[in-house]
Amino acid sequence: MITKLSSRSLLFATAFAVFSFSMAVRGNEGGPYSGIYADFADLTVNGESQASYQGTPTTGGNGSSFPVALGNVSSLILNGGEEDVYKTGSGNILNATLYYQIGSGSWNAINLPWTQNNYQGNGNNQQWATTSAGVNVLSGLTLGTATTLNFYWTAEANDGGSNFYWDDGSPSSPYTMTLTPVPEPITLALPLFGGLVLTVGVARRFIPQRAVAAV
Repeated sequence: MITKLSSRSLLFATAFAVFSFSMAVRGNEGGPYSGIYADFADLTVNGESQASYQGTPTTGGNGSSFPVALGNVSSLILNGGEEDVYKTGSGNILNATLYYQIGSGSWNAINLPWTQNNYQGNGNNQQWATTSAGVNVLSGLTLGTATTLNFYWTAEANDGGSNFYWDDGSPSSPYTMTLTPVPEPITLALPLFGGLVLTVGVARRFIPQRAVAAV
């Protein structure tokens, strides 16, 4: 089942509560004054509204959306992602990155720039995010052949003069979506008697592009 997350305020409150509890139980991981408490990948599937899929940071979180089975997909745009981070004392977040991999291809990085301090009203929290990546996931894929879309997140922080790297997932243990590319439907308007129009959805035929030699 696909979990689509729409209320970032509710997610933040739940994730931060669980994070606070986990810190009381086991202490910080990575660096003593900073970390990731929530992260997301933002996608538009089959032209619908953008959906956010949540990972599970090691510092807490309120459950993961993954693994995700998208099924047949005629369009899939990776818009970007988000990392919600905290810093206290001498901690300072330096950068945040979402990594993605299509099938068994190479890993690619999407920089998540800083967007705001005092995130959700907490002065120690920041949001690092983008929704402008515009990655066409299906480009170059074979229609009808199942594949995967994998993710993990990282953040770098300076804590007390030393740099620490936080991560949620890794190339060897990523968050995974499964999907099968299918032809994108098109709409034809067929004129009928009396000026009526019949709208019929048909599958677009896949026509490979002719390669053009460099001059």
